[in-house]
Amino acid sequence: MNAVNKSDLEVGEQASPGMIRRVIASSTAGTALEWFDYFAYGTAAALVFNEVFFSNMPPALGTLAAFLTFAAGFMARPLGAIFFGHLGDKRGRRFTLIITMTVMGGSTGLIGLLPTYDLIGVAAPLLLLLLRLVQGFCLGGEWGGATTLVLEHAPADRRTRYQMFVQQGAPLGTLLSTGLFNLFGLLSDEAFLAWGWRIPFLLSFVLLAIGLYMRLGIAESPLFEKAARADRLAKLPFATLLKTSWGRVIAGFFMVQLSVSGFYVVTTFMTNYGTETLEMPRSLVLNAILVGTVVEMVMIMIYSWAGDRFGAPRVFMVAAFLAAACAFPVFALVDTRQPALVVLGIVIGIGLVTSPFGIVGVILGSFYTDATRYSGLAVTYNIGGLVGGFMPAVGVAMIGASGGSSWGIALLLTIIGVSSLTGCIVGQQLLRRAASHESAAEEGYTLAAS
Repeated sequence: MNAVNKSDLEVGEQASPGMIRRVIASSTAGTALEWFDYFAYGTAAALVFNEVFFSNMPPALGTLAAFLTFAAGFMARPLGAIFFGHLGDKRGRRFTLIITMTVMGGSTGLIGLLPTYDLIGVAAPLLLLLLRLVQGFCLGGEWGGATTLVLEHAPADRRTRYQMFVQQGAPLGTLLSTGLFNLFGLLSDEAFLAWGWRIPFLLSFVLLAIGLYMRLGIAESPLFEKAARADRLAKLPFATLLKTSWGRVIAGFFMVQLSVSGFYVVTTFMTNYGTETLEMPRSLVLNAILVGTVVEMVMIMIYSWAGDRFGAPRVFMVAAFLAAACAFPVFALVDTRQPALVVLGIVIGIGLVTSPFGIVGVILGSFYTDATRYSGLAVTYNIGGLVGGFMPAVGVAMIGASGGSSWGIALLLTIIGVSSLTGCIVGQQLLRRAASHESAAEEGYTLAAS
């Protein structure tokens, strides 16, 4: 059996327009739920977990501990990517995505039921950490699977704009989680700490039921089904990925830094920086993130359209350059503490670092073969996410070391943009080299990004 093969199925050829729409809708809804769960944790870590689960520590150490539990979820994501990537490349995309949604949604709801440190002592943060690790493990398989499923259904000339809808799940999740925390943040501090912060987590049970209903109604990838019938699946997808595509995995790791590390700098870290270091009202920072999230959704659409029109890699490079160039101006605007300028700075920051999120999936999808695409997307994105998870904690430490100045974190954001630009350039070079090899026709690069 040849584990790495070129599929003779033209992507989207066997999928009806109605099924494509259902796949897009269910993948978007599922991804929105997964990211809602994840972003709710990030917001709570920035606002309340230091007082609820680490009340035995000084405030600064409690905040750092809360952010480290946030980062712990990212440490579990690569393991989840390997596990669910294997499952998705062996058992199917749809089957695997149902599992990731169910377990992650359940773990998030349980966070809303956890007793505090004052009630059960050290068991409280340990249980929080355990549920966070489950979250991260399941998210490791969600994004790669949802993106793969849509890419393998979509017509060749509309892959970027179709998979863009999946990427809209991230801002939708942010919008919902931040909006809920903003709403319940209107409560008194006592009520918010006592029960208000729990409501967004408990709502995950409701969202899980809706998401599962939608996801159970979709069809499996026609490309995967044909490969399975022909007995052309990789026996060990992860091992095959490392054997055939390790250079592109590394390039992809750097490429995704803007969408993961950069994102957590301008959202999760910025929430803490604005409220704790700059002592601005919580509502101001959260409202700015809400506006930035709406702008993010528009930017994702614009860049995705441009990706189909001008080529996804070319558009991604422009986006990464702009994000790197604007890092210092973004923090300069926030540092003014003037509400209008603070909102402007956060909106620009979110818009620039997230604008290429709508096209990163189709570029990474083109890096890998039909037999390893789920594993490739999941592993690349989540190894990159492992670094991103530590960005809020790194930001807090850098602000402390610089006496409250933002120049260090602004420099870090610039470096993140440059690394993403470099990763995209190197990845395209490696892909062209593989495609020019005389055996490339047998390796299954059916999603080449023009």
